[in-house]
Amino acid sequence: MTNVNSPCTGEAGHPLQILMLENEQLKKRLDALEEMIRQQSDAVGIKEMLEDLSPLRSHDDKKDELVIVRLKRNGIEGPWDDLWNEDGELSRRLRTLRMTADSEVPSAFRSFTMDFVKQLREMIRKEETLLYPRAEEALSLSDWQCIYSDFSKFGYAWLKDVPVWAHAAKEENPLYVTCQDGSQDEAAEIHLPSGTLTLKQLEGILRTLPMELTFIDANEVNRYFSENTELVPRPLGSLGEEVYDCHPQRVREIVRSVIEKLKSGEQDMISFPAEKRGRKVMIQYLAVRDRDGGYLGLLETVQEVEQPRIR
Repeated sequence: MTNVNSPCTGEAGHPLQILMLENEQLKKRLDALEEMIRQQSDAVGIKEMLEDLSPLRSHDDKKDELVIVRLKRNGIEGPWDDLWNEDGELSRRLRTLRMTADSEVPSAFRSFTMDFVKQLREMIRKEETLLYPRAEEALSLSDWQCIYSDFSKFGYAWLKDVPVWAHAAKEENPLYVTCQDGSQDEAAEIHLPSGTLTLKQLEGILRTLPMELTFIDANEVNRYFSENTELVPRPLGSLGEEVYDCHPQRVREIVRSVIEKLKSGEQDMISFPAEKRGRKVMIQYLAVRDRDGGYLGLLETVQEVEQPRIR
């Protein structure tokens, strides 16, 4: 039974309606890909079709980091961690298929790709018969408004014209509008050891830095991230929540290990290269300490290591 506090999710622009529209686009691509495999097309043609599945990451991120996270925070039980982990595995399989298309034996490559298509179809079935109905039933209007307000950060998979939801909150995010607007007193001064800045100036500096920042306090709670998080989208709904909620189960122990190494003083910085949104980046985790060495939290920086694309 649908939550009485939630509008009909069949409404144009509702988060679940957008996810369903993306699934329809995905199904069309899977149909075409299956037909190419049956016709024993060469690996080059199949690889081109696989490249067209790249926006799947945007779909999965919205589903995992917004809908599944909201269900878990509300205490709604379900196989949510399993679904999130499966999304990660499917993403890795897609990346592997794209990378090995030119080196695999054609018959083997077509077989691997067909298995991948079947797994994707099974994930669509789980979304549409389990996840979406449970979310429609359990989440309230305010939940959906918060989810919707973060949707555009993650982009849209294959959709050209995304409908606007009539029940969207007037504020950009109903729960965290103060995080968007900052202090009412923009002239308020912040006195630092090496200078003084107004709040407006500080916000401008943070907005201008050529990297994305995330600060996690000593209690492992998300406290701040850059306004623009294009490389690693951060939903405003994650502010005030434990950092572990924002990650799939399979990587939570890695996150916990990184925090412990920085908090204990074993290391002051941990960094590694990665690919985000098809762009090469360097991710750094830095321990933030007070003058006496006390641990204040962790600062994550994400910076593109190649020249930004011309748009």
